[in-house]
Amino acid sequence: MKERFNIILIVTLVFCSNLEPIFAQLSNGGKPYLFGYKKEISANYPFKISIDDTLELDDLQVAKNVETSIRITDNKHEAKILNGRKIWTLKVEIPEALFINLLFANFKLAANQELYIYSPNNNQVLGAFTAQNNKPDGSFAVSPLEGNCAIIEYSQAVEDISVQLLKLSAVGKGFKPLTSQNLLETCHLDINCPEAADYSELKRSVVHLLISDKYKSSICTGTLINTTDNSGKPYVITADHCYEKYTEVTNTLFYFNYENSGCNTSDPVKNNSLSGARLLAAPKNHELDYTLVEIMEPIPSAYKPYFAGWDRSLDTPKSIAAIHHPSGAAKKLSIENDPVVSASIGSNMGYLDDSHWKVLMWDSGATEGGSSGAPAFNDKMKLVGMLTGGAATCANPYNDYFSKLNAAWNYSAEPERNLKTWLDPSDTQTQTCNPYDPTTKYLNNVAIKEILSPQNCASFDDNFVIEIENTGNNQLTSLHVTIVFNQNERVDFTWTGNLAFGARTQIAAPETFYTEGANSAEVYLTMPNNLPDDAQEDNYKQQVFSVANDNVNKIKMLFVSRNGLSNVSWLLLNENTNAKIEASLPNSNSASTILCLTTGCYRFELIHPNIALQFTIENESLYKTIYNKQYANAGNEVFKFCIFPYNESRVYVSDQTKVFPNPFTEVVFIKPAENFAEVYSAEIFNMLGKRLFGRQNNLSDIYIDTSDYPPGVYWLFLNAKTRKEKILLVKI
Repeated sequence: MKERFNIILIVTLVFCSNLEPIFAQLSNGGKPYLFGYKKEISANYPFKISIDDTLELDDLQVAKNVETSIRITDNKHEAKILNGRKIWTLKVEIPEALFINLLFANFKLAANQELYIYSPNNNQVLGAFTAQNNKPDGSFAVSPLEGNCAIIEYSQAVEDISVQLLKLSAVGKGFKPLTSQNLLETCHLDINCPEAADYSELKRSVVHLLISDKYKSSICTGTLINTTDNSGKPYVITADHCYEKYTEVTNTLFYFNYENSGCNTSDPVKNNSLSGARLLAAPKNHELDYTLVEIMEPIPSAYKPYFAGWDRSLDTPKSIAAIHHPSGAAKKLSIENDPVVSASIGSNMGYLDDSHWKVLMWDSGATEGGSSGAPAFNDKMKLVGMLTGGAATCANPYNDYFSKLNAAWNYSAEPERNLKTWLDPSDTQTQTCNPYDPTTKYLNNVAIKEILSPQNCASFDDNFVIEIENTGNNQLTSLHVTIVFNQNERVDFTWTGNLAFGARTQIAAPETFYTEGANSAEVYLTMPNNLPDDAQEDNYKQQVFSVANDNVNKIKMLFVSRNGLSNVSWLLLNENTNAKIEASLPNSNSASTILCLTTGCYRFELIHPNIALQFTIENESLYKTIYNKQYANAGNEVFKFCIFPYNESRVYVSDQTKVFPNPFTEVVFIKPAENFAEVYSAEIFNMLGKRLFGRQNNLSDIYIDTSDYPPGVYWLFLNAKTRKEKILLVKI
């Protein structure tokens, strides 16, 4: 298959199409330094790479990658100085890409050096990546960014005189969707369907793999596997054919908990991922189909890792269950209730004889590309093999082959190739190993995961909806819910149902008590199964939101601190109604809240002990910053601001003054209204208050060349003795 596409790297800002999802990986969070300053990013050094190459596609490949060698801090790239940081930005654009894949080399960051990857519309942000992401070999793969554009932002302190050699080593064009629900055949069973309840713990051992080198990116499935000493080392076993040269191991991304929240809900997220691994064991000359790797980053406890047990005996499994990611989709389950048979997959494949378990026919489900490497669990839920492949489809669910765990146990004269060396380090010679679950277990425990509605600017008709998860081993059949609105009105009710461990459901409050303007709601979960909750730290959540009719302003509050926001709180008081709202901020480096406030004056108190903090309030309805300040020391800040009636404060354009075209691309023509008999002056300002254009005296017809203006929003001010007018201009 022939395919031609261009890869463009530009040190500038260009508007490109982007999709919404974001696939987060281990990072420090925070906000890119140039957010809010995008219109100031510009440089005149584009890169173009045209590629005409033959793509030899297979079922596993999802992206075509090309090698680059672009140093981010090259002298040819102009750096920007802002708030004590020296900042470099590169833009990557690949026409028609479904997602962009980025690989880095010489990733050896020092303290106070940070890397962000984000979309031009700021909807997707990866990072900050810091020294904690360093690997011994300097390689680093980031999660793909949906869409055809990505911005790379690297920064260091101005006083940092070190020479950073960080390079972009490969760029990839995604040509298959990363969440391929629409590519699936119809027989696949979601891992959170009732029929899969027995696998609610075991499913946590299965991970989705995105494997990249400088030529391509492919997808597979792998399994966290236990050792006889319950070491908790992040060992992942998968198929050998997922790796061609093993150099891809270092650029493998591991996605945990990639599954739908319920049965056929189509809402998977990839927000638990880790980057990079090292090779432990692989066969000689690809004569068996196994590879054992070790993830190079520690697995956060929030990922709830589960290390699968195994059975290396040659006892024929009485049944087989496979948990896998067909076509890169959310986690699925396939079941064969009859015994499998020992088999050879065929001499033309190059595998040793009698090295596979053969599934004659699946009773439920099948496998697809992307399922490769998936575990085969026997009737005792122990891993006995890894998927090589076969002919099975939904329409013809026959003949799938799994490489035997036993075949790779101790077959080689080179000990490092044998699974025995790694999985039984004390040489216990045991035939089986039990699973290891480092997660604390509770019998009766429930967690509130999210307040789904209302969000930000709400209406009086919006339901109040929460999502809960059963985090206890016992089936959850009842739960007491308390919601307190605005620290005053209280709603108590009991939910009943049937929720398995790890399953989630949504609950709507039977009634709500909203007030116009700022609102708060606090949710408390108690008495799961009419018993005390075994762990109460995840039973509470607070939501700040606004409820509005017409004539309201959308107010955004933004908090940024490199020291974390866990000790920061705020209070907002409507001085007209005495209604107040207060909230504490999460333990992260940045947070934002959007409120819809009615006209009136407000008193705001900000409490920020012992940290440096930047705080901004913006009126997004008027494209205006109300307040912006940096605090270096501890203390409280109290100030007031007012929102005037809609028709007085919102920008308007006169029916008689003509501005066209608007939006415009280069030249804009302005014809003032007739009662502007003598226009004394005309001025244009950008959103930061910088004056870009000015003329005086009689200006009845005005032509303005804006070819030097970057795309964005601007103000036009017309001033005369008897009249003034303020007009919003938009350049595209």
